[in-house]
Amino acid sequence: MFELIIATHGNLANELSQTANIFMKSCSDIYTITLDNEGINAFSHKIDQLIKPILNKDTLVLTDLFGGTPFNEFAKKSFKWTGYFELMGGINLPILIEVLNLREQNLPLEDVIKHIKNMNSIKYFSDLNLQSISEEDE
Repeated sequence: MFELIIATHGNLANELSQTANIFMKSCSDIYTITLDNEGINAFSHKIDQLIKPILNKDTLVLTDLFGGTPFNEFAKKSFKWTGYFELMGGINLPILIEVLNLREQNLPLEDVIKHIKNMNSIKYFSDLNLQSISEEDE
């Protein structure tokens, strides 16, 4: 099993973790870290403390924005990992639930990454074939 970190601006990481727990009861081993008004230096220090015990483990870090401060700070620290490390920007609830589901199936992180890269988590109402839905289906 691999380690999972959610890093975001504001309290989003904690909220995503708590919401995912509604769907997946095995969310207690998600690390969350948030960038708040304390600033980048404090955030960077929090990262250092968080990652110390897991640097030798396979780890996936999910951030809210590609190129945002949480993403950039983890990118700077990526060289410290001796385990497999992957950093992704653009976390959302469908991706998080899929990652948790695949992790629960004991898939290796490399396979999870391949799956997530091919996943399109955004669905459009206009793409639905509404004519095939009858009133009885409702």
